[in-house]
Amino acid sequence: TILQLRREGKVDLKRHPELQRRLSREVSVQNVPFLAVDAESPLYLFTPQTCCMRDLMPLSFYLSHDTYSLPSELQKDLGPQAPKLIEGWASPNSSRIWATNGAPWRVPYPPWSDQTVPEPGQDTMIYSCFHCDRMENFHSILAGEKQVVLVPPGQRDVLNSTRFASQKQWLLVPMPGPNKPGEYMSSTLFTSKQSECTSDQSAVHPFRSPEENRKVSKGQWPDRVDFPVRFGTLRKGDTLYIPAYHWHWVATSTPPSLGLEDDGALALSVNFWWWPIHNDKAMERWSYQNECESFQNARIPVSKPLPERAAHALSFYQLTMKQRQEAAVPKPWPTGSSKEDRHPKPAEQRDGYTSKVEVDTSIKFELVD
Repeated sequence: TILQLRREGKVDLKRHPELQRRLSREVSVQNVPFLAVDAESPLYLFTPQTCCMRDLMPLSFYLSHDTYSLPSELQKDLGPQAPKLIEGWASPNSSRIWATNGAPWRVPYPPWSDQTVPEPGQDTMIYSCFHCDRMENFHSILAGEKQVVLVPPGQRDVLNSTRFASQKQWLLVPMPGPNKPGEYMSSTLFTSKQSECTSDQSAVHPFRSPEENRKVSKGQWPDRVDFPVRFGTLRKGDTLYIPAYHWHWVATSTPPSLGLEDDGALALSVNFWWWPIHNDKAMERWSYQNECESFQNARIPVSKPLPERAAHALSFYQLTMKQRQEAAVPKPWPTGSSKEDRHPKPAEQRDGYTSKVEVDTSIKFELVD
């Protein structure tokens, strides 16, 4: 609504009482710990707080929700893509649905006034930093647009990625106004004692200047990139295959920022991950390369040693075997609203027959220099 009204000029809430009412509507919000919290953490910031919708407008959020926990009526519209494309992948390992309101907006002044209107910022996109997953990934766009950059695995270290760094999280905090304490909400950075992220990440930003990227990559990006880097744009209805261990960076635009108000306010997508069924030798090598580079590029002291080469290989193949065993068990996906769809029976109990899944449980690997 605000974007549409801004096309006519400055938004005057006196002329739009319904918008003013919506911006002043009170809601209950709660910060959710993404990082480790302890006795020294500001625990009061993780309790429910009341604020106005106006306070939330300038903030960006990126919701990541387990698709398997959605109601079956929603699940049946988001079935895994692989059975239609690569049947041999078997059951998905996991799935997430992604939703975002896009880039942050400018905080209105004064922020406590019920006559002010948040304004969009100069940047219309929200970004996901370079990272890689050890599983095959099909990512489908439901609304909005994504620009994606893919970097292949096994190349020289141009990303300077690591999972060992200071871990911080943005939190909503109540701020005092001229009339009362906690009159409006703002944000602050919470620094956790947690020193390790769940995955390796890079600060390289393909849309920023070469000078900025040289600083965060130790002079590697873009000067020493001597291999193909793929760029692409995904729109509603598109699906991208991101192979296992391929580094990917994503810039997301919401429908309103693209002039597509009829597609809703949020950028939406869904992805499914499958455990790889091939190329084990190369993937184990890429996995160990990532591990070595993560230790070498650590931003903070690391208290644990780098895993030995043979131990890493053994762990990799044991986990691969376990994941393939789990993938061999069918995970029925809802196709309707019946009771069986909501609580499906195991495959071997359906239709009065018994099925047997055979899985090779032997561990076979070879170390490669």
